[in-house]
Amino acid sequence: MDVMSDILATLRLATSILSRARFTAPWAVRSDGSHQAIFHGVVEGSCWITHVATGQSLPLEAGDVVVLPQGDAHIMGNRPETPPINMGSLYEADRTASDGALEYGGSGARTSILCGTFHLDHVGAHAFTALLPAVLGLSHAQPETGPWMASTLKLIDAELERGSSGVDTVVTRLTDILVVYVLRSFAQTLPETSRGWFAATRDAHIGEALAVLHREPGEKWSAARLARQVGLSRSAFFARFTELVGEPPAQYLTRWRMNSAADALRRSADGVGLLAERLGYGSEDAFRRAFKRVHGVSPATYRREAVHAA
Repeated sequence: MDVMSDILATLRLATSILSRARFTAPWAVRSDGSHQAIFHGVVEGSCWITHVATGQSLPLEAGDVVVLPQGDAHIMGNRPETPPINMGSLYEADRTASDGALEYGGSGARTSILCGTFHLDHVGAHAFTALLPAVLGLSHAQPETGPWMASTLKLIDAELERGSSGVDTVVTRLTDILVVYVLRSFAQTLPETSRGWFAATRDAHIGEALAVLHREPGEKWSAARLARQVGLSRSAFFARFTELVGEPPAQYLTRWRMNSAADALRRSADGVGLLAERLGYGSEDAFRRAFKRVHGVSPATYRREAVHAA
């Protein structure tokens, strides 16, 4: 079972490319941040990225990908000390080439970069992205995924440059792959002593249990039934799940059910009774109480506020 893909599917991963850029040294541009996670892939050359809030700087080379999961303000340039110009002003000055790529800089070495965003279109996704560091990088030198990632970046760049039929579909699928590469690498390279959701996805038994709970939240799951599902004794499963995830299975399931309910209230017109039944609750009252414990308001209030916000 591909646990990471399984869970990302329930969280509805969506990616898009915002821009292609060709910079020549000396250059530096500042992005003031986004409401979505941002990623950059270096197709050619090298550069630095600096997280504005923390001052953390990271060198990048061709084939590297870096993700800012919270969409934080950052600076990219040929060197960390190069004074930056605001990205928006480059677009205002219409510095785009005939193939749509942004061009800026001096007469030095060239760096080509792809910039994009990704988001998880589910109410429960915030608990997922909150576990990621402010800056998350994946190097082309990583043996298992590095060469494939570098090739994927080049293919995306080539598709965008050609603009052939079906380019949007091809690029979307390829950028999905890039993001999954980065997230999977983050999970796989965590220290063995790590705890939390990402660490749990690496465990064959607990990762499978998480995937099952995400796929089928309305089933009448108990610790004993989940333990049988993944091939552990109840006591071993309960202890391992709680240790890795940070909360018992029943508590995790309740929170995921309520996040799924909130997501459905935001996206559909399904009634409370139907949602309660779909998510394994025997009565609407029990469902309403559980929902309010997790979200602080009743399902009706949550839906009303979500519609107003939309």
